[in-house]
Amino acid sequence: SLHAALPVSVEVWASFIRYRAFGFSEQPFAGWLQNYAIGWASTAVFYAVGLVALMALIRRMPRTWFVWAGAVYLALALIYTIATPSLIEPLTDSYTPLPNSALKREILVQAHVAGVPADNVYTDDASRQSRRLNGHVSGTFGTARITIDDTALASPPSEVKALAAHEMGHYAMGHPFEMVLMASLIATFGFSLIAWLEPPLLRRAGRRWGLASATQTGSI
Repeated sequence: SLHAALPVSVEVWASFIRYRAFGFSEQPFAGWLQNYAIGWASTAVFYAVGLVALMALIRRMPRTWFVWAGAVYLALALIYTIATPSLIEPLTDSYTPLPNSALKREILVQAHVAGVPADNVYTDDASRQSRRLNGHVSGTFGTARITIDDTALASPPSEVKALAAHEMGHYAMGHPFEMVLMASLIATFGFSLIAWLEPPLLRRAGRRWGLASATQTGSI
């Protein structure tokens, strides 16, 4: 269907065709598609749980369900973020500890100064997918993992430390949690809009959809 095919088409252009066109990647399409499918499946699990919870809330709390739905979204988004280093990211990339070196020790000193709760530095096989010089700090609430992409390790140590410091700055300033909170607020606004539009939509099209109330499931 169109609503399922359109996001995939956009992603093919944005993160496969465009990357190859500008020389950022030589990854075959089959490998890109595999990673995309794994990423989609991991988020689909959370969406499925959220939809089940959403229908239960609509049936049990028809007047205030949208508020509680926002809280469920926040909880699931936090769980996803916390689980990302240990459960989500290893599905598409291989992570290994960076060998002991002066660079690793200096990055860990940076982490200690920045308040990032990490006792190791990792590298991944990002070169399979991209030529970008990158890294990241994933997780939150004590599950932080510092990762320097293997593509960046050939850079001068000063540049690698600058990259690590930039990524640790996101964590130290609470950006991962802020992103989760902002997404949850936007989702709550969307739920509120649905709740507001529910009565006129049901009056206008409920019979055609086979729905007498939002507590039912139907087909369009």
